[in-house]
Amino acid sequence: MTKKVLLVDDEPKLLRAISRHLKRKFDLVMAESGAEALEVLKTEGPFAVIVSDMNMPQMSGVELLERFFELSPDTVRLMLTGNADQTTAIEAINQGRIFRFFNKPVAPEVLEQGITEALRQYELITAEKTLLETTLAGSVKVLVDVLSIADPIAFGKAAKVQGWAEDIAKGLRLPNPWEIKISAMLAGLGRVAVPESVIKKLNASHPLTDGEKEMVQKIPAVGKDLIVNIPRLNNVAQNVYYQDKGFDGSGFPEDGRAGMDIPVGARLLRILKDLAAITDDNLPTRDNIAQLDRWAERYDPELKKKVQSYFEFRIRKLDDAPRVELTKMKVAHLLSGYTVHSNIETVDGLLVLASGAKLTAPQVQRLHNLTKVYEFQEPVLVDITTRESEI
Repeated sequence: MTKKVLLVDDEPKLLRAISRHLKRKFDLVMAESGAEALEVLKTEGPFAVIVSDMNMPQMSGVELLERFFELSPDTVRLMLTGNADQTTAIEAINQGRIFRFFNKPVAPEVLEQGITEALRQYELITAEKTLLETTLAGSVKVLVDVLSIADPIAFGKAAKVQGWAEDIAKGLRLPNPWEIKISAMLAGLGRVAVPESVIKKLNASHPLTDGEKEMVQKIPAVGKDLIVNIPRLNNVAQNVYYQDKGFDGSGFPEDGRAGMDIPVGARLLRILKDLAAITDDNLPTRDNIAQLDRWAERYDPELKKKVQSYFEFRIRKLDDAPRVELTKMKVAHLLSGYTVHSNIETVDGLLVLASGAKLTAPQVQRLHNLTKVYEFQEPVLVDITTRESEI
């Protein structure tokens, strides 16, 4: 965790004076203007604390701290000013989200105490953020592991969609690509509430009764209800809820939403899920990509074009790349991180895991347990390099 403190003032003598008193207590970096401070943030950041003068030419202290709030929101902001005007103080606190406000001249021991308190505040902010992120990651991992065991076929499709969604979201610079990645992984979570007999019929594309169709239609709603109470996953819950909603307003839920009112993550999931359903391998064929045009009314037209362009690029890149050497292997020897390139089936034809899945530790444990009960069609084809890339 950083303990660096950035001092910003257009008076070099004042900076040197402050540095003499505080350099033994804090890791200090100095800047003589707002522009220089922003450049220093790029090259030497992040900073735990910034102390800025209020009245500087070109960029005021309020403007600087407002920019810092946008670029480095965890940095605790302190302000120095020779202007004791109440309006100035209120403006600084409201716009720059100031933690402490000091009038110049400020006694070194007073400033030292203020920086010390700001560092404690920074530790609280970052500790809470770390705890939240750790809890979030753990919660998501548990849900993903549950899905990988409860419905490995759906999990395999979700893993395929997740890889595509993450790449596309980053390439298109969509906001919060991590939310779209998690949405793709948890899109099928609601399937845990559907009876196993119905899931088997669904995976085998067998006809469903009206009651079973209603259950399947509500999978996104169940998934949303499971996700929505996890901190920071409200947008993910909305993406999961609207994953089957068409751009034209068709599909679940029947709430009148259409077009750009549907979350962008859900609009992307709708395209990628439909594409995954007709794709046998890890990458769609050109015919698969073209088939999206037949269902164009379901999709955001601009997003559909970008998705098609992305896969055209991936196919061209694959055509030029050396072929990956696949390894033949017994099911009992599979390890987490391997990507399977053939269906894993029992000798009786029971599909246990579809081709294209990247194996998780719980999946591997389940497969190893199943080898003690069932006889499998072996060997299976795997790409072992995907495990090596994780190590």
